[in-house]
Amino acid sequence: MVELNSERLYKSYLNFIAIRNSMVYVQSETFRRNDHSFLKVIGFPYIGEISKDRKSFIGTKMDSMVQSINELIILGLVSDFEKIVFGRVETQVVKLLKLSSKNTHRNLFLNSLLTL
Repeated sequence: MVELNSERLYKSYLNFIAIRNSMVYVQSETFRRNDHSFLKVIGFPYIGEISKDRKSFIGTKMDSMVQSINELIILGLVSDFEKIVFGRVETQVVKLLKLSSKNTHRNLFLNSLLTL
């Protein structure tokens, strides 16, 4: 098993968790307040659809938005992971090409592998 110790990935994780926690705070603050002004400030896209059961409606929509944030967190972390891994792969390929340029037979072998 390979362990990936990456400051970049860790910081991304912390940023995403802060964003998610902000959304959870917005949800609780919306329930605490009893008007739509806060929803307008945060750009809540469903203001015109709010029904009589305000708390249930807003809770359902906010839960959906938090779920979307969770999905974006996973996508963002996967994206950062790919950048790190592909950066390392590229570095290793460059090292191999430099090493192979010293030996013609290896160079032919590596070039044939890279063209597959």
